[in-house]
Amino acid sequence: METEAVFTILGVIQSGLFGLVIGSFLNVCIYRIPEGRTVVKGHSMCMSCSHTLGALDMVPLFSWMFLRGKCRYCGAPVASRYSKIEALTGVVFALVAIVRSDWLFYPGDPINEIPDFIRFLLFLIIACVVIVAMMIQKDRGTGIIGASIVIGILLGCRLALLFFTPEDAVPTILSAAAGLGAGIAAVTAAVIFSPASKENGSYGGGLIRFEGVKRYFTPEAGPLRVSDALLVSVCAAIGFPPALICAAVYAAASIFAGPKKILPFFGIITAAFALIGFLIMKPGVF
Repeated sequence: METEAVFTILGVIQSGLFGLVIGSFLNVCIYRIPEGRTVVKGHSMCMSCSHTLGALDMVPLFSWMFLRGKCRYCGAPVASRYSKIEALTGVVFALVAIVRSDWLFYPGDPINEIPDFIRFLLFLIIACVVIVAMMIQKDRGTGIIGASIVIGILLGCRLALLFFTPEDAVPTILSAAAGLGAGIAAVTAAVIFSPASKENGSYGGGLIRFEGVKRYFTPEAGPLRVSDALLVSVCAAIGFPPALICAAVYAAASIFAGPKKILPFFGIITAAFALIGFLIMKPGVF
């Protein structure tokens, strides 16, 4: 086996294990952020007996498996969702490493390849933010918490590339702008052809009176607008053409299923198909 292949395999394994560790932290974020609690202080504890957990109780994924999904101290069941989030994050990190192994930085690589490794890290940050946002949205059944912060991080990661790779400024901006446009187009189509626009089973009268647009800007549609903002920012962050798949599926789900029914799952749709777009159309990312 060639040396480069060995380093690639090691890089994928390391990325996956790193993802498991980060996934454990994401669980903390998902649980504490909606409650307004800090994510950088405080000890983890059993939700049943309130016993402070030790290091061996918090080994990502493996602790849950070895303890058979139970608390070491009181024997109460521990929700599997925590290990699922850890596993999901590990898989996402590994997939990114597989698809963009050219972004990994290996011993002996020249310094001028560090910007590619920064691309890798920035995309992982984007993935983490989206995972947290989608789970909070699913748990609460509304728009994401701290939407402005989430959107700021997503767009900030994208713009950070202009600092590390100024020679790619033009294609970076164009890719982000095209992704942004795809997201806006998806939201616009979802609003215009919303089920609210239907009249007697057809769109005729509703479209003429802009019923979908009117309802979109009511106070009740606030969580939907927040979810749409997440989609648009994600599309801008992953760029074009990966944003196409994410935007198209999001619009179709909103139009055919109805935003009220699937609002809690919009974050999952955005995250899943943003990743699929990245994996399928990787040349367009960043």
